[in-house]
Amino acid sequence: MLLLHGSWDFTVYPLNTEELTAALRRHGGQVETRYYPGVGHIRIILAFAEPFNGTANVVGDVIDFVRRRAKESTQP
Repeated sequence: MLLLHGSWDFTVYPLNTEELTAALRRHGGQVETRYYPGVGHIRIILAFAEPFNGTANVVGDVIDFVRRRAKESTQP
């Protein structure tokens, strides 16, 4: 699982993501968490749209995550 969070998110606080990450790991989940400085709750989603994707490297991080997971799933 990939969790993305902006450091300026006051809708869902970073502590929530930290606790979710820890809980998933306690139960054997594989989790990667990325925090984006100066990015709020809505900017994470807006970063997928071309006019805003310079705000944070959300698209690049998601593509990298998917590629790595796809490669891992095809290895014996």
